[in-house]
Amino acid sequence: MKWSWRIGRIAGIDVYVHATFLLLLAWVAISHYLENQRLADAAYGLFFIITLFGIVVLHELGHALTARRFGIRTRDITLLPIGGLARLERMPEAPRQELLVALAGPAVNVALAGMLLAILAFTSELVALNDVKLVGGSFLANLVFVNVALAVFNMLPAFPMDGGRVLRACLAMRMDYVRATQVAANIGQALALMLGFLGLFSNNPFLVFIALFVWMGAAQEASMVQMKAALAFDRLFKDEVTPGDKSVLDAVLADAQKLRVQISTSDQRKLDEYLDSVRDVEKRIENAGQRGELQGWRPTLDKPNMARPADGIPQDIGEHMRLMCDLMILGFQTDTIRIATLKLNNDHSALRFPNLPSTQQMGHGIDYMIHHLLSHSDGDDWLKVNQFFVEQVAYLTRRLAAIQEGSRTLLNNTMLLFTSSMMAGARHDNDQLPVVVLGGAGGRVLDYSGKSERQMCRLFLSMMDKMNVRQKTFGDATAPL
Repeated sequence: MKWSWRIGRIAGIDVYVHATFLLLLAWVAISHYLENQRLADAAYGLFFIITLFGIVVLHELGHALTARRFGIRTRDITLLPIGGLARLERMPEAPRQELLVALAGPAVNVALAGMLLAILAFTSELVALNDVKLVGGSFLANLVFVNVALAVFNMLPAFPMDGGRVLRACLAMRMDYVRATQVAANIGQALALMLGFLGLFSNNPFLVFIALFVWMGAAQEASMVQMKAALAFDRLFKDEVTPGDKSVLDAVLADAQKLRVQISTSDQRKLDEYLDSVRDVEKRIENAGQRGELQGWRPTLDKPNMARPADGIPQDIGEHMRLMCDLMILGFQTDTIRIATLKLNNDHSALRFPNLPSTQQMGHGIDYMIHHLLSHSDGDDWLKVNQFFVEQVAYLTRRLAAIQEGSRTLLNNTMLLFTSSMMAGARHDNDQLPVVVLGGAGGRVLDYSGKSERQMCRLFLSMMDKMNVRQKTFGDATAPL
């Protein structure tokens, strides 16, 4: 992480401190000094906050060393004003393993609190909870309070806290992993709303900040799990029947039964006649398909010709993106999907690019800054990242062009749109957008800059027109390009 300094190495894991941590130290020293106007109090405050973050490092080591037992490496631990961040290569897929990794951090705090309580009891220095003071008072008693507070706070059932992962792991033992993540994220966001309202009505900005932190963490975790190639494969090609595979009548039968009790006898007969006619058409289509009498385009594959991807997210970003491209192509080949969206990144992404050699920091990958912050620059590394994304589109295009569908290629039969939500991240400029249309609908270079009627939705209307979808308006557009 940029603006971080390495302060040590514990159990083979580098520990960094972020520059903003110095601001926290300064704030603690000043606030303690102003309490009684004594330098001794300022020194005590500094010593206490450094000890506290030593405890935070132990908390993060609990996660890291438990993850190591399951073959998961921790890249580093960084100390920030809001706490510690252990960058695990990935979270365990098995619910039991994720549960143990998530519980390890709070367990360290519970163990430390127990040890400190034993020392206080042995030295007869136990104090009541309401006598604990962070400025002055018993140093060990304050540390007991801090460890208990860290354990309780981190066990809140909300992402990105440990409690959110504990909840997800427990749910995943009884349901699908994606569903478990979504349920856990919903619970976390409900908790965030309660904390937010409590903070607003009690005039506590800290609770409002925590609420925003929890809300965004839950949303990010829910979206991250959708990136897993194995889950995408299962959704496309798993054997169980989805609502889209059912008969039209089967899908609406329950609604039809409810409608019957609300209409007259003559209308019931008309409804039955209509449903019978739909069933008859369905059977005729099914029989014609079994006899091979259906005419027109045929899928080039009857079933997937690639193995199910491994669980988890590949650590090589390029490999991950190409794998998702392959799954999309496979969906087209098998006629499992007709329209697909593949989002290589998002606007506020924390994605890093260790696979790309940095020009601005020689000898390192482009992982010193997250994508969102990097997008605010116009340096050589930012250019490399954009080239990397275009290379993935080139890979997708080559794959589509290599697949024959009769006299045409899959690329000829595909309309591929590649775009970004901004032209220049540093200026947050979306007055112009970089747009590339490839495949059967592409082939020309058009410049609409300076023209008044160039809304993106006009392009969408033009694309729908190519697919014989006659839409008069879409968004803010009333006519195609």
